Amino acid sequence: MSSLRRASLLLAILLVGSCKSELDPTSLVTATLQLATPLPDTLTAGEIATVLASIKGADGADIVGVDLQWSSTDTAVVQVTRPDTGTAPSDADRLSFGRRAIVSAHAPGSATLVASLDRTGFTAATLRVPVVVKQTAWPGLLTVGSQDTIAVGLTHADPAVLGPVSYAWQSSDPAVLQASAVATDSSQAQLTARASGAAELTLAVTGPQLGRVEFRAGLNVGNVQIVAQPPWPALLPVTETTQLAVAVQDAAGTPLPGAKVHWSSTNLSAFTVDSNGVVTALSRGGGEVVASVGAPPFQVAELRATLVVVELWGAVRAGAAHTCAITATDGTGYCWGNNGSGQLGLAVDASPFKTRPSKVVTFHKFSDIQAGGNHSCGREGVDNLLCWGLRDRAQLGDGLCPPNATDFSIICTPDASVPVTIVDAGILNGQKVAVNQIAAGGTLTCMVNGLNIRSSALDPVGLCWGNANYINGNPLPPFDSTAALAQAQPLAESQVIAAGGSEACLYNPRAFSGVGPEVQCAGLNASGQLGDGTTTDRNTFSDVLRFDAPVRGLPQGLIAASAGGKHACALLVDAVWCWGSNSSGQLGAAAASTCGPSDWLPAAEPCSLFAIPAALPVSAVSVSAGGEHTCALTATGDTWCWGSNSNGQLGNGTIGGSNQTPALVSGGLKFLSISAGGNHTCGVTTDRAIYCWGANATGQLGDGTQTDRSVPTRVAEAPQ
Repeated sequence: MSSLRRASLLLAILLVGSCKSELDPTSLVTATLQLATPLPDTLTAGEIATVLASIKGADGADIVGVDLQWSSTDTAVVQVTRPDTGTAPSDADRLSFGRRAIVSAHAPGSATLVASLDRTGFTAATLRVPVVVKQTAWPGLLTVGSQDTIAVGLTHADPAVLGPVSYAWQSSDPAVLQASAVATDSSQAQLTARASGAAELTLAVTGPQLGRVEFRAGLNVGNVQIVAQPPWPALLPVTETTQLAVAVQDAAGTPLPGAKVHWSSTNLSAFTVDSNGVVTALSRGGGEVVASVGAPPFQVAELRATLVVVELWGAVRAGAAHTCAITATDGTGYCWGNNGSGQLGLAVDASPFKTRPSKVVTFHKFSDIQAGGNHSCGREGVDNLLCWGLRDRAQLGDGLCPPNATDFSIICTPDASVPVTIVDAGILNGQKVAVNQIAAGGTLTCMVNGLNIRSSALDPVGLCWGNANYINGNPLPPFDSTAALAQAQPLAESQVIAAGGSEACLYNPRAFSGVGPEVQCAGLNASGQLGDGTTTDRNTFSDVLRFDAPVRGLPQGLIAASAGGKHACALLVDAVWCWGSNSSGQLGAAAASTCGPSDWLPAAEPCSLFAIPAALPVSAVSVSAGGEHTCALTATGDTWCWGSNSNGQLGNGTIGGSNQTPALVSGGLKFLSISAGGNHTCGVTTDRAIYCWGANATGQLGDGTQTDRSVPTRVAEAPQ
């Protein structure tokens, strides 16, 4: 017998004598399986662990030379690999060979590792090891610009069982998430978040014992969050400043107190923003305030918010179908609405209308501005008076349309889109004047020359021009054709003037009933709008009569007066008194007379030839007469309106019809002043904003649309 055969026989005898073996065919060997090395109850997704089971005989002795089969009840959660396939055991591995496994945890959940002994000559045996896999330690959410280091979990892996392995990291979208192995340890990777989005991270682990295992995880990248704290204002008045602040957070909402914030403005002509977030309002206009964090090549986080620089408005005047206003800061004039006759003062801009405030083309700054039928006028202090728009009835006062002409389109240029100077540096027709007050009506203009107001011997005088109306070729010019030729009307001290559609009224707040005339009117009178008890046109001023008796003067305590389309009103201590046309209830009370038909009034309509009190249930501080409606303002800033509501000009939330009973304007706004126009109404609120309501076919509400409004709507601040 050869020495080799003798050695093999001796080894077989020793094995049979010392332990149980699958080589024993005489009877079934009873075996049990046990964990030889502990496996934690919980693994983390992205972790590799090794496990070893032992095979015990009935006497507790280890059985060697027998392989176990390993499996997982849920391979989506846990996968298991046997490292000993196709290799021979070393002396050191003799007891563990064939019964060890490499476990890889892939997704949160529960699974059971199953080791099975199913060999001829042995009783079947099974070892079940429950495993819970928790969420990966890899971040599920990164913030743009951030970096993070992650690693495959090897805490519970025996390097001797795992053997040599290599690691390959890959991102499905490097533009969103960049992944690269750490140079000193490729089991780790550095993640760089570049842009918001989602990417899948893949780690491939390969080795002769392991084979190939892939871990996949979806990662989200969110941008830095910038939150305004406190909320930023949407409006900022011209010349004012405000401090803006933000809180910077990562994608998960964790504060980033050291983040550098960059501030900017998208409209530097409207406002600037310094490096500390201080905004300075420069001029009317809108733009965005931008707070940004980060810089290329990473995605930049931005917080953008619209900011509109608004005017602090000083006054507003509603005309027939256009509106004019001046700023409270420097008296710059703006107009909007119908521009068919150049009444917006836009010079070469021949747009037929403007739906937003547009600057009057002049270097003059106005103390007062007036909007008439199709013309406008502005007063600069007491030294300058300018008018622009339609001059076909001599309403501009520059003398370019003579009163005896019948074809105005040939004799004169009917429109002036550039403001025309009427009083220049305090001089009118070579005479020194002081323009204390102006009023623009439908086709007429008036001013109060108050040069001698400080002299006890000389009283101020009123001047009116325009209204050069013709019927059947017969001139009916109540006033002169130029301001220079206008006949002076002596006034009591402190007298002021109001102009309507075709009439003008003078009133003296210091006069008392029985002492002097409180209100006098002149002009067309077909509807009794002069209030003198007749329907006779007049080019000289006549007294307005009381309703209860045809006597001179109104009740004591005159405060103000206003002339409308074909009616006028006066504010007294006890009530608002109105006279003239009551076609839509604009007098605020039932009228006792009927006016028309006549040359100027095609159909008969209710009217009052003298003043009657309106049924206003509250005390007023000002009154404004419009085309066929009237509005009054209370000391608390509430506005009441009555009359025609054809286009929503009463501001009560409805459109259509009329209302003779005064009603409160909707919206709860508080006004400093109001102005009733042709079929719309405007007012300056206590915060110096302008709101308008009513007709808007030509943009006269200034809200950027041509939609009628039944409630007060803020004038758009961004230029058109």
